[in-house]
Amino acid sequence: MTARAKELEDALQQKNYAKVVDLTYPKVIEYAGGREKLLAAMTNELKAMEAEGVEIVSSSSSAPSQFVHEASGIYAVVPITSKFKAKDGLFQVEGSLIAVSTDAGQNWTFVDATGKDPD
Repeated sequence: MTARAKELEDALQQKNYAKVVDLTYPKVIEYAGGREKLLAAMTNELKAMEAEGVEIVSSSSSAPSQFVHEASGIYAVVPITSKFKAKDGLFQVEGSLIAVSTDAGQNWTFVDATGKDPD
């Protein structure tokens, strides 16, 4: 799972938004209206941030925790730290990803839970 989280971090930093979408939990993609709509929305949002002078400097994840095993899959929380450069300097955001595996841990996809209501 940590290797997949690293892939996600690298893709985001390299602005490879298609790869970010590929590593996104399929239900999130479905909820967003499909792969192309999510990719377009993500690209537009990040370009808007750049236009305002905000860019991602780095993103790193910590060891996963809070594992939950259910019939539908395995879930875990992956803490992430993202650093951004803005007009006023650098700032850091602490957040988390929800890692999801529906095949007993063989493959993992992610839901960005940063800034979301825990419920």
